[in-house]
Amino acid sequence: MMNMTRDRAPMAPGGLPYDLSIWVDKCTLVKLTLEVTTEFASTVSRGAHPSPPLDDYPPAMLLTLMAYSYATGVFPSSEIERRTYQDDMARYITANDHPNRDVLRAFRRRWRVVIRECLVNLFVLVWQHRCAAASHDDGGRDDYPTVERGPALSPETMRLCLCEADQRIDRAVQYDSMELDE
Repeated sequence: MMNMTRDRAPMAPGGLPYDLSIWVDKCTLVKLTLEVTTEFASTVSRGAHPSPPLDDYPPAMLLTLMAYSYATGVFPSSEIERRTYQDDMARYITANDHPNRDVLRAFRRRWRVVIRECLVNLFVLVWQHRCAAASHDDGGRDDYPTVERGPALSPETMRLCLCEADQRIDRAVQYDSMELDE
C-alpha cells in the first residue's frame, strides 16, 4: 500500500509526480531508466551528428543520467552535476564520474529528441509498474524490487506522458538559461 505522505507529493499538471521515486523506489527507478536507455544507447553511441565527443563521457551514461534526473525532478545541469558527487543513484549511474554542467547542456541540445523518447518510455514503465504493484499485495516482503508490467496505457495517458516529457526538458532548458543569465 502506498504511503499517504508520498501520495500527496507535488504533482505535475497532468498527474505524474515531479519526482517519480514517489511512485516507485529509487532502485526500481534506476532499473527502469537503464532498461529504457539501453534501447536508445546504440543510437546515441553511433552518433547521428558528426560532432566531436562530449569530453569522452559515454553517451549512454549521459542519457541515463539525464533521463533519471528529469524523472526525479532535477532539472538544472548544475544540480545534476552536483548530484554526481552527492547522490548514491547518480554516482551509480555515472560510475562515480562527474560530467560537468557544460557537457550536460551540450548533450541535451544534441540529443533532445532521444532524451524525450526515453522519458516517455520511462513514464510509461513507471505508470505500468505502479498499476501492477497496486494490484498485488506482497504480504510485507521486502525483496529486491522486480519490474512488473501493468495494463497498456490509454491514448490520453500516452499524450500526458509525451507532454510531460516535453515540459521537463523545457524546464531544464529554462533553469539552465536563467543560471547563465546570472
